[in-house]
Amino acid sequence: MALDASHGTVEGVKALTLQAMKAGATKEEIVETLRVAQYVSGVGCVYTAAHAYKDLF
Repeated sequence: MALDASHGTVEGVKALTLQAMKAGATKEEIVETLRVAQYVSGVGCVYTAAHAYKDLF
């Protein structure tokens, strides 16, 4: 999920987020993953994730 966000892949972020949620991940854990991606790759991954998350949350 973090790598797809870093590479600008909205559909990948969406698919992996759905899989993580089905496996029991909480919203807080998903957001923490995004924080790590932002720390490593910069703010562009937040933009990508926002597009993926708008339909999920």
